[in-house]
Amino acid sequence: MITVEHLLEDCGRLSRGIRIDDRCSVLEPLMRFEKNLNEPVHRWFNYKEGFSKDLVTYLLSNCVHVKGKSAAFLDPFCGVGTSLLAAEDIFSQEKKSEITLRGVEVNPYARFVAKTKLSWDKYDPTLLMRAAAISTNGLRLPGRPVLPTLSTMRNPRFIAKADLSKLIDLREKAKMVATGKRELEPLLLGLASGAERVFNLRKDGRALRFIPRNNNVSVIDEVMKSWHRIAEDLQLGVPRPEVDCQVLAGDGRRADGIFRHKFDVILFSPPYLNNIDYTEVYKIELWLLEFLNSQKEMVAQRQRTFRSHPSCVFPDSPDATIQEVRRVLGEKFQRLLTYASHNEKWRTRLFCGYFADMLRTLRSCRRLIHPKGRIFIIVGNSIHGSNDHPIPVATDLWTCRLAETAGLRVESLIIGRQLARRGLTTPFIRESVIKLSRR
Repeated sequence: MITVEHLLEDCGRLSRGIRIDDRCSVLEPLMRFEKNLNEPVHRWFNYKEGFSKDLVTYLLSNCVHVKGKSAAFLDPFCGVGTSLLAAEDIFSQEKKSEITLRGVEVNPYARFVAKTKLSWDKYDPTLLMRAAAISTNGLRLPGRPVLPTLSTMRNPRFIAKADLSKLIDLREKAKMVATGKRELEPLLLGLASGAERVFNLRKDGRALRFIPRNNNVSVIDEVMKSWHRIAEDLQLGVPRPEVDCQVLAGDGRRADGIFRHKFDVILFSPPYLNNIDYTEVYKIELWLLEFLNSQKEMVAQRQRTFRSHPSCVFPDSPDATIQEVRRVLGEKFQRLLTYASHNEKWRTRLFCGYFADMLRTLRSCRRLIHPKGRIFIIVGNSIHGSNDHPIPVATDLWTCRLAETAGLRVESLIIGRQLARRGLTTPFIRESVIKLSRR
């Protein structure tokens, strides 16, 4: 009978031949987004699942050197743009004369946040605050806006109907005042950022959880706080170099179908294998800003995401097959699947689908990286199951094995943070950075 001890022994065997570099003392505080909340522009939206800009700064400053006067950087899972902003800062400090930054993001709200933050030098803070003042001081709409049909937003336990109406009114007023102006983008971002503090919901783990807020919270006050924060950052007057930056809608697993040129650095953090459905977690923002307007659209958005959660049945993909992953990862992976599927057969589909997507991503990176370039993948290991039947999944080690199959060389596995989950003490539950290069 397979036990959890057998799986941990397999993790030890998978580690053999990999250079393990423990940098927890330096990287542990950099692995979370919280540090960004004190940084201009980065603080415009609290992206719970992100990492700090300082992590990117550390990796680009200490673990890679881009020679020459140009630098091309890609994040195929760019989220809200943390890595792109940080890479711009580093390459600017290194006096690169040609800086190319590319991001790909499948979640339309996260992509909107990234594009807005990366356009910070295009906004006029005076116009922004003038539009904010007009939107909150007696402007009348020609008609009553229609409230979103999402049941979560219509549940008075989560938000009072009057407060939801105020949010929608502010959205429509901002659109009326700023239509045709770039400042509409930060206005809408500030609206979404403030809305998070109005709902009786908190992003917690794999879901939105009911957390009662202060009854005295004012919709207008919270949104104005966000608008003022954005305007403050816009008034800093920081000079910006000429940068070629784009954030594109697309599938990060298949970025090789989007780009034709090579990159000096590819850095990304794919969704962790943690059952979190980011479409669900960010559904308030997606519906509030009208990126989604129906359950059909929401299901379609889920099916476009990385197979890191079992929230829907994903369509099969011929270029990321479960059969190939099982063959490549071999007997040890089969033991994991056998143990994990005990009374929960769906875990086989989840684990295989996740690593099939990882293999497709690695092959895309292999095609896009410059022969002398470097790839950094920020991943988190996890424990599934229950206290009685814990299932440790060493995502970093399985990804290293897949990287070799994809034609990449594992230079090192940098341990950034040790984690404690479900009472199981093991060094394999951690967040890591995998450093890769072409063979």
